[in-house]
Amino acid sequence: MFLYNPRKYLPGNYGFASKMTGTAQFGRYPMENKSPSTRVLRYWALLQLADVAKDTICPAESPADTFKLFSIPVFDEIGTFSTQNGSEIGSNKFVVTENDILVSKLNPWFSRVIYTEMDIDAVCSTEFVVWKTSGSCDKSFLFMVASSAHFRNFCIQV
Repeated sequence: MFLYNPRKYLPGNYGFASKMTGTAQFGRYPMENKSPSTRVLRYWALLQLADVAKDTICPAESPADTFKLFSIPVFDEIGTFSTQNGSEIGSNKFVVTENDILVSKLNPWFSRVIYTEMDIDAVCSTEFVVWKTSGSCDKSFLFMVASSAHFRNFCIQV
């Protein structure tokens, strides 16, 4: 869940995020109120912005089909997906659609966040957490959150 205030959100605000689950609190409280609880209740809305995907597919079961595959090595090399036949992909993958944001679970000190394109039907390795965005917030906002130094720093805490 996110505490999200579209009226008061400004770039550079600090936020607190739950590691890789798609939940966070972002924004700055208005200065005119004295009580923190009043500030949250008066100006903020609790919204479900994304779910974590659990839908998987086994591309090897469709060996002749072509898949767009997001993986960390390919993303590091060319910044996008590779195209492979199902026979070349040996394990289960997450299903990726145009409403998704992919956030790498490995080495969080490297920013590996993928904003999926429109009209994409793809798969990704389980090295990513797939955030299934909802209609209650802009996908670009979640991408900005996941790409931020604050989120990355939170994720590398022990």
